[in-house]
Amino acid sequence: MGAANSACQCFGNDTDEPPSQQTPRHTQVSKRSQFNKYRADTSPNFTIGDRTPFSKGQNFQDAGDFSDFDAREAKRRIHEDAHSAHIDDFNIIKLIGQGSFGRVFLVQKKLTKKFYALKAMKKKDLVQKNFLQSFLNEKKIMRELEHPYVVNLRFSFQSESKAYLVTDYCSGGDLSHWIKKKGKFDENIVRFYAAEIVLALQYLHEKLNIIHRDIKPENILITYDGHIKITDFGLSKTCVNTVTLCGTPDYLAPEVILGKPYGPVIDYWSLGCLMYKMLTGHSTFGIGSRKDKLIQSILKDDVKIPEEFSAELKDLLIGLFCKDPKTRLGYHGAEEIKKHAFFKDIDWNAISRKETLSPLKKETLKNDLDPKNLSKDSPDKSPIGGVTPFTPRDFTTTATEQMNQSHQSTGVPENLHLSQFSYTAKDITADCSREYRSVKE
Repeated sequence: MGAANSACQCFGNDTDEPPSQQTPRHTQVSKRSQFNKYRADTSPNFTIGDRTPFSKGQNFQDAGDFSDFDAREAKRRIHEDAHSAHIDDFNIIKLIGQGSFGRVFLVQKKLTKKFYALKAMKKKDLVQKNFLQSFLNEKKIMRELEHPYVVNLRFSFQSESKAYLVTDYCSGGDLSHWIKKKGKFDENIVRFYAAEIVLALQYLHEKLNIIHRDIKPENILITYDGHIKITDFGLSKTCVNTVTLCGTPDYLAPEVILGKPYGPVIDYWSLGCLMYKMLTGHSTFGIGSRKDKLIQSILKDDVKIPEEFSAELKDLLIGLFCKDPKTRLGYHGAEEIKKHAFFKDIDWNAISRKETLSPLKKETLKNDLDPKNLSKDSPDKSPIGGVTPFTPRDFTTTATEQMNQSHQSTGVPENLHLSQFSYTAKDITADCSREYRSVKE
């Protein structure tokens, strides 16, 4: 409970005061608004700390989806978010991840008692580290997601200095955890999880027109009942022919490295790499190689497929590892993969309805809170700040990002407002309404 309380204090109201001494939320809003209005009205150009001055109403061009920073509008903006979720609506259970941009916590909604993963980001860091647009893009895409095999966004909200995303919580950890634990999987287990991933990718590609661009074990989460959920949509993009060099080196398709226009079929190359690692316990190309050798191996070398693999599995991997995307399995859609002989025993309708028992179900807990797969660190041992454990990506710099990196971000106000950021999923809204009515009765 000490850790949970500390976590609540560290970013509940963006203050270091203990809860008993904190100003009530509605009073804080009023005082902050009055202070900002006074500061704006008494100086045509006002500063935040020692940062570069911002003029009233001035646009911050490189800050993405920020509204004009006009302090006199602060009260109106906060009022717009009055009915959105707030950090006080959740009990902080435990820190479960930390990265360069922030932290992710296991939380429980006070009203419904449901568990979620809460990601917290400092807005200032997002801008200064040129990650804002990626973060806003992830949130925008996740608002559209509603599928059993992808992580769904449940809430998004903000305080003056931080932005929060609340998503599905998966107590089984990620697939890399299970690969390390098991060493490798047999073909039946790989077939099951590959089938679920194919359905998720089909949904993203063919219904939402989205390329994931970072399929790897760390981005495949396992739920309490042993099924998968794809996560991390920070690099995702609408399915247009793009040439952006991004992703994780071990899982990059050749056309991405070469800077050629590519489409959703790059995700099926990454699927092949993921399956290979599940089957062997190691990466597809350049085990232990330097990055330059890894890249050359991806471009020139054929995949060494173990002799013990079944003929159907070998043929599937050969199809997924075609260096020419136009001849790669999946180029004409997911049905090509679903009809392959390796999946002949798969009941796709049952898989889509989650009616097939997971091969890992016996090893995952039968509830949403699995202490075995949580971080050993507690919130009060971690620096104050942000969110999801982002995996470093070596290939994410675009021409636009290079231009933005030359911009000096030292003039970023800490209480910038993200326009239209608040969100509550429709099914959550209905659940909360029912719970609220039951409490009143």
